[in-house]
Amino acid sequence: MDGLARPELVFLTGPQAGERAVVMGSPALVGRSPAADVRVQEESVSREQVRFSLMPEGWVMENLSAHGTLVNGKRCRKRKKLLLETGDVLGLGVETQVLYVAPGDDPEAALAAWHEAHPAPPPEPTKPATGQAPARDEAAKAAEGDEAAEGAEGAAAKPKGKLKYLLFALLLVGVGIVALALIARPKEGGDGQPGPTGLARLDANAIEDALATVPKRPFSLPKSIEELALARRMFPDRLRARGDSFRCVRHFQLSLAYRDAHTFDSIQDERNYGRALKELVAQVRDKYDTAWRFERAMRWTSAQATYEQLREVLPPAEMEHTAPEYTVVFRNILDHIDYVKRRVKEERNR
Repeated sequence: MDGLARPELVFLTGPQAGERAVVMGSPALVGRSPAADVRVQEESVSREQVRFSLMPEGWVMENLSAHGTLVNGKRCRKRKKLLLETGDVLGLGVETQVLYVAPGDDPEAALAAWHEAHPAPPPEPTKPATGQAPARDEAAKAAEGDEAAEGAEGAAAKPKGKLKYLLFALLLVGVGIVALALIARPKEGGDGQPGPTGLARLDANAIEDALATVPKRPFSLPKSIEELALARRMFPDRLRARGDSFRCVRHFQLSLAYRDAHTFDSIQDERNYGRALKELVAQVRDKYDTAWRFERAMRWTSAQATYEQLREVLPPAEMEHTAPEYTVVFRNILDHIDYVKRRVKEERNR
């Protein structure tokens, strides 16, 4: 391909706004994967988002993401192929927008045309810096000084009893604000802040604490040995299918539970359990955060798909065998799934 003009991608928005990348080879992968030819940093972008390939008709973009890729604001379904033109804008993830510049076209001219079509909002008027004030004539300053002096004299002449009433009123207002805050606090559980749906967002630490909790079980050495054998058997293939990582961690934890222990006798078992737990926490955090971003961006279909994937990571049929803390996480996920499902249905009925 030496000597051929190649497409150029200009990041308009998102974490990489201002960056540029040239599509050097065919095929060229764009996504969050470390192996991608053009790597995108935003977490909600798929590991393999789109692929560029040189065809007889020109450079063709293929959408690889189940979440969808936006092309000039319109969703492109998975495996859809498009022949792009200079000026087309790709929406990757929630925040990242990329301007496509066809081979041989001027990137600066394309970028200028985009800025002309999307002018930046006017800057807000700046406030005077602390300690500075607009220039005023001396007469105005003198008049203000006189008024301030008169105000001070009037305030001193007011009866002190009014101050008590004022303090009492402020106290009532403060109590009212606290009461309203307690009433408005979301009831769905979780340590995170409520989002646009009113449902709580699970804090990353809360997720880790829940998944690391060892359930309570009556002492049984035979069951502990059996669970540990299952954990050891699953550990090598724990990442093969969704849910296996959870099952592996659960067997390790049940082994501890039936022995009423906090650590394993074997250093290797302790290391393997720590590694499997760390991987599980990372899976849940990553998918939950991605789903939350889609939900905030009102991309309901993508949010639903990601929450459903998260439900596969934490298999619902096996949640009853875990600690109650797991149930808090899973219930929060189900609440978000129910909500985004309703929004998807509403969009389809419009």
